[in-house]
Amino acid sequence: MVENIIISRQEISAGESLKVTAKISDNLSGVASATLMLCDENCYQAPFYHNSGTGLWEATFTFYPGVMDEGTYKVDIQVYDYAGNLTYPKIDQVVKLKRLTGWVWRDGKWWFYFDPNTGELKTGWYKVGTVWYYSNLTGVMQTGWMKDGATWYYLNSSGAMQTGWLKQGTTWYYLKPSGSMATGWQKVGTSWYYFASSGAMYTGWLKSGVNWYYLKSSGAMATGWETIAGKRYYFDGNGVWR
Repeated sequence: MVENIIISRQEISAGESLKVTAKISDNLSGVASATLMLCDENCYQAPFYHNSGTGLWEATFTFYPGVMDEGTYKVDIQVYDYAGNLTYPKIDQVVKLKRLTGWVWRDGKWWFYFDPNTGELKTGWYKVGTVWYYSNLTGVMQTGWMKDGATWYYLNSSGAMQTGWLKQGTTWYYLKPSGSMATGWQKVGTSWYYFASSGAMYTGWLKSGVNWYYLKSSGAMATGWETIAGKRYYFDGNGVWR
């Protein structure tokens, strides 16, 4: 027998949790287990746990983004007694799952993006307006350095993919128009720069192959006559020290 059913809310959005408490009893062999069932065309489950302090059974179900469709879900409780008998007490209650669109903030730390037209939870790379973002397989928007395949990208605190110059601490990086982190020789504007495999901009003397180059304090490759530590050096049009 199931009595005193309390459902924490009748309308819910993806990413939110539903709590159900009930008094579940069996006059014959006792309750062995109980399961919360939320059903539309499919059924989703969450186990009940017995709270010895209150004597009630409690279940919590989270509507994960991208897993369940919007619509109305029938609430059922599946009860097994110790004799192995299964019963489905009549509940006659429903919960409505609302469609989410746009940016959604969850648990004070996660951002999700739902397509405004389809309600689809976005994962991987996607564009909002003119800005690119990246969300992991669970839909959580990423920030900071992110490696996709063999390529590094930087997503700022808003999640937007960064392009152009980036300074972290005392180190400069360059993100190409595609967002990929530059390594090796890179022409930016009219100047050449050299970036280590870590992406850090190089300054000072650099030997590349058999040739020597000099990267000024701005990172720009020197050409022509240059005074370095009080001495004069000449670099040709390709930056090679002659």
